[in-house]
Amino acid sequence: TLALFAAGLGLLALAPDPLGLAAGLLLILAIVAYDLRHKNNPLSVLIMAACRLLVFVVVALALTGGVPPPVWLAGALQFAWVVLVSLTARHENRRSTPWPFPVIPAMLAAISLVDGLVMAGLVALPWLAAGVAGAALTWAGQRYVRGD
Repeated sequence: TLALFAAGLGLLALAPDPLGLAAGLLLILAIVAYDLRHKNNPLSVLIMAACRLLVFVVVALALTGGVPPPVWLAGALQFAWVVLVSLTARHENRRSTPWPFPVIPAMLAAISLVDGLVMAGLVALPWLAAGVAGAALTWAGQRYVRGD
């Protein structure tokens, strides 16, 4: 984990704008806060969603020094999706029997699909194919690494 954090920060140090490095440090703090405090913490779903939002913010700041409205929109949609996934997972864990369909793995795979839909709407339609491919690969990969 430390090596990945260091690699990420190292790449951000090479980015055109130094604000990306500062935002990257904030993202790492959010990740560590979630890892240390997610059990029995009702706010942990917001921390997890903030981590997802911060990915968008870090990239925008690193590349442009600002966060344009479309990036905020994309990040906000992913924030909302991650909150929904997290709350759904909490609900499923409280059920006496699991749902007959693997809801959480499907919702995790759909994270890429949400990105693809947003990018197709804001940038160009071919991004939808990338979102569909990402969702399919995530769904297939969960046979080997469970996402629920």
